[in-house]
Formats: sequence, C-alpha cells, structure tokens
Amino acid sequence: MAEEEILVTRREYEEERKLVSQLEAQLIELQAKWLEKTKGLEIVPAEEYRREKREIELLERELRKLWSDWGWYMYQRRIALEEAERYRGTPELYRRATARAGRYLALIRETIRAIREMNRALASARAAFERKLVATPELASLRRMMEETQRKLEYERERLERKVIANKLIAMHKRWFYDSPRGPYHDISIETVASMVIDSDEPKEKYEKTLKEFMEDKMYEKPGFERLTDLTEEVVGFEEKLVHPRKHPLRGPELHTLEYWHTIFKTAQLKITDFMRD
Repeated sequence: MAEEEILVTRREYEEERKLVSQLEAQLIELQAKWLEKTKGLEIVPAEEYRREKREIELLERELRKLWSDWGWYMYQRRIALEEAERYRGTPELYRRATARAGRYLALIRETIRAIREMNRALASARAAFERKLVATPELASLRRMMEETQRKLEYERERLERKVIANKLIAMHKRWFYDSPRGPYHDISIETVASMVIDSDEPKEKYEKTLKEFMEDKMYEKPGFERLTDLTEEVVGFEEKLVHPRKHPLRGPELHTLEYWHTIFKTAQLKITDFMRD
C-alpha cells in the first residue's frame, strides 16, 4: 500500500530539505572522522583496505547522485502538475502537462528502486568494511553516532518523499442583524459562509478584508437587502486548514451559502466546519 502523503506548507517543505542536507553533511563529517580515527588499525593489507574504501565512497557518491536526480524529478513533476491545473480548460496543453508529470513519476519510481538497491549495496559494503577494523570504545561510540545519523537521514528522506506542498483553505462565517422598529416579525438575521484557497505560507489575516467585502457585496445583491440599514454585524468564525493542491487549486472568494430568517437568534445557525470538509 502506498504511503500516505503529508500536507505541509512551502516553508515546512524547505525546512525538511534543509534538515536532510544537514544530516547528509553530518554523516559525511562522521564518516570522515571514522576514517581518520581508524588509520593504522587495518587487519587486512592496505591495498584491500583502500580498495574497499574507494568502493564505499563511490557508492555514496552514486547514492547522493540518485537522491539529487530524485529531487529534480520531484521538482519537475510538481511543476508539470501545477501546469496541468492551470491548463485544465485547454485539453491539449492539459494532456501534455499530465503526460509529462506521468513520465517524471515513472522516473521517480525507477530512481527510488535504484536508491533502495544502492542502500542495500552500501549497507553490505559498510558492514564488510567495518568488520575489518579494530574495535575501541571511541570507535564504537563513533559508529553508533554514524548509524543513528544514517537512520535519521533515511527517515527524513522517506518523509520528504511523501510531503506535498499544500494550499490553504480559509473560510469565514459572518452574520448580520436588523432589529426592526416595526416589531419582532420584521427583524432579520442573515448568515453567510465564504472561502478562498491561498498559498499555504500566507496568513489568513491578509485576506480577511477581502472576504468581508466579498460577503457584504453578496449579501446586498439579495433582492430587497439593499434597503437594509443600521445592520449589526459579527464575524462568527474565521478558520483555515491545509488542503491538497490537486483537489483545491488556488482560487478567489467563493460563496458557499447565504441564509436569512425573520428573527434574531442568540447563536449562529450555521457551522463553518460543515463547509471545510474535503
């Protein structure tokens, strides 16, 4: 079963990439220290020691190259998917972008298979290499640090592979009251819910005014509502959640509902959460 995708903001995705890079650098540094500390401790001829060392370094370079290729394919596929969303209304361009995204997905899967095979080969080579070293408490501690860093790196790489830069769905629930001087049967309560889909790194407060004005315009478009004056208004809720960009592309304000009653309620009649489900 495929691993579940993880929705993150663009900032969180970049932080994960930085963490992977930091772990890679730490692992390289530990490996260098390991080699430095084990000079002269070979239990095999020097030529065999150097040969196995070169083979491991070659595998590490190839593995880093594979991960670099994987990162590039992921980036290109994301671009192709974003283009497909933009060209959804243009069949030929949409088909080309979707086909390109499919080709990159095939390359991603092929690269992951190669990475797993390379990881197994590298683990086997390292195990054979390490058995030829003289064990000391210092070396044992250094080895544990290397293994822990390697485990962390593989874990973070796997998480990075599953992470998707999300969009942000923001929704506002607002209501107005009109206390009519003509009596309770002429009172009115109005409630609306509207939403937008924005970049995940943007704060929802940036669009608060936009949504308020949009909802007010929609309210006054209702026949007869243009005559209402001295309305009391209230923002009942202003919520946000991360959403998958494939299901929820970026968009401007959208009205989900506008309802009204000829009475003034003490509490809201609508629930904003009903309009934020996937």
